[in-house]
Amino acid sequence: MKRWRVGTFSMAVSLILMGSLLFASQFFGGETYRLLLSWWPLILVLLGAEILLYLFAARQEHPVIKYDIFSILFVGVLGMAGIALAVLSSVGITEQLRYAVQAVETTKELPYVQRAIPADIVRVVIDNGHVPVKVEKADKRELHLFGTYRTTLAPAEEGKEWSAEQAYSIKSIGKTMFVTILPYPQKAGPFGDYTTMNVTVVLPAQVQWTVEGRLL
Repeated sequence: MKRWRVGTFSMAVSLILMGSLLFASQFFGGETYRLLLSWWPLILVLLGAEILLYLFAARQEHPVIKYDIFSILFVGVLGMAGIALAVLSSVGITEQLRYAVQAVETTKELPYVQRAIPADIVRVVIDNGHVPVKVEKADKRELHLFGTYRTTLAPAEEGKEWSAEQAYSIKSIGKTMFVTILPYPQKAGPFGDYTTMNVTVVLPAQVQWTVEGRLL
């Protein structure tokens, strides 16, 4: 009768658990993958329990533990992979990878702003930083701001809208109106994205204006 070797049972249970979770992920999606990343410590528990069970079953005064080398190597590789994934998850790399895989480039409209320019305002200063701005003239004493931006969004972010307060800042001091074009928030990290914006500013012809950044 062939003797039982430590490691065989641990490998079998590990394969069953991993296969079951991968199968469940086909129906439940991302939540199952998180569970798949967190179950790996059970491998060490299984291996330790198997050694204790072997010692108990041997019933010898000086038992000699026999290992299934292939199974131990397989379990060790799974354990090391689990540790590596746990470390990557703790520093946010796995979330960044998931975002990089799921994100798609999309072009959206910036919020539209229309605001009356008081009669005492004679000058408009536009601070657009690195955002390209196109200035057009109109007859009415009104300020119009609109444009587009191109960025990468994950499916969960598709419904989010950028508010006017997040896109522009408008303040009047004395006879000068200051318009600041705020850059779109950039995602930091090794898989961060780069967002491009194009803004059009419509001003009355009788008002002087200055652009402190890039003009289209």
